Amino acid sequence: MSHAERRHEVLVLGGGAAGLAAARTLVAEGVDVAVLEARGRFGGRVATVRAEDDEPIELGAEFVHGRAPRTTAIAEESDLELRGHATAQRWLRDGALVEAPDLARSLHEAAKAAYVIARGDGDRSFAAALAAAGCAEPGRSLALEYVQSFQAADSDRISARALAMGDLGDDSTRRFTTGYGGLVDALVDRLPPEARHLKTVVQSVRWSRGSAAVRVSSSPGQPPTHGFASARLVVALPLGVLDDVQFLPAVPSKEDDLRRLAMGDAVRLVLRFREPFWRERAPAPAFFHFPHAAFPVCWTGPRADSNLVVAWAGGPAARALRGLGVPGLTDRALAVLSEAFGVRRSTLDRTFAEARSHDWGSDPFSRGAYSYPLVGGFEAGRSLAAPVEDTLFFAGEATCDPPENGTVEGALESGVRAAREVLRSMSKIRSGEQADATRAGRQRRGRTAVR
Repeated sequence: MSHAERRHEVLVLGGGAAGLAAARTLVAEGVDVAVLEARGRFGGRVATVRAEDDEPIELGAEFVHGRAPRTTAIAEESDLELRGHATAQRWLRDGALVEAPDLARSLHEAAKAAYVIARGDGDRSFAAALAAAGCAEPGRSLALEYVQSFQAADSDRISARALAMGDLGDDSTRRFTTGYGGLVDALVDRLPPEARHLKTVVQSVRWSRGSAAVRVSSSPGQPPTHGFASARLVVALPLGVLDDVQFLPAVPSKEDDLRRLAMGDAVRLVLRFREPFWRERAPAPAFFHFPHAAFPVCWTGPRADSNLVVAWAGGPAARALRGLGVPGLTDRALAVLSEAFGVRRSTLDRTFAEARSHDWGSDPFSRGAYSYPLVGGFEAGRSLAAPVEDTLFFAGEATCDPPENGTVEGALESGVRAAREVLRSMSKIRSGEQADATRAGRQRRGRTAVR
């Protein structure tokens, strides 16, 4: 080991939710851990900032989906409030915003029909499965919009069989009243200061069974400046950047898994207004669906008095907005809201205060929003999660089966799972060493008796 290398029992690559959960689990068991995070902050694709009135603005993850036991447990032990909402749904049809009480049912029926095709006739794209099922409107359009918007996926590329493993249209949600960043802080607070390494960009991993040497730099594209060494490595990097790290030797099975998964595109623009122009049209909070618009989905902030609107585009709609920057995105979003709500653009311009966004697709440390399985890749996440030679362990939302893939809950669960695999490996090796020592002791005693 060179003088520039720092040795730890376990290295964790990536300080997002998965990496932090893995490190937290290992530290609780007394393992010497170092978390290597490329950004200048922890949290990965969880990024909470504050509006002038202190309302949390989520530039990344926002919703807690379903029961989410890992997320809920951390929230409870850290006194973080999670609040559910009876969210209203409004649908733009024939030029008017109308209630959509049957939205979830229509979506569920269309998705269920596609599932039957996917399960019974081999895997195919979700769009192809919908077509084969002969789904009627509005269910077909709703299902396509859901997949492209909320799965951030191309409906003609995403695996219908993978979607069949989840349940579209039956997804209760909650939000952190003080922001998702509180969960990140709770995880980081459990790590000793010496375990935290920010602005540490992993360039390469040279490994063999029971040994890993990691070379790092302080920024992307720069030559390595120093290194870390360990016996075990938890790889908790986003799917979009795994190809940026050189593994020596390569792991062909993982390369095959990566070819069967894709990183989805999404654009999230958070608009703050001085006055909530939408209050007369819908109670807060509410979701608004604008089919075929530049931003097909919008929703209001979690508070009843929120002045925030999130404009969202996923999949092909997100790619159409690529490169516009915040001013260009804001112009498109205000145009959509003006037409959908029948409010003059000049009126919106007067009440508009600010807009914030983060370009996750161009971010060198994510290169996309979250993962989805391609046709034929419905088990690729599970395969990607498999450890290699009791040395390389894999975590992250991309290693989860649907519907946990693409969620913070899935990332947390994957980090705990990888940490437990590490602990079992360490226990197995220590047991083997003890057995070897016992055998050696018996042999020595045997030789002494002969003498």
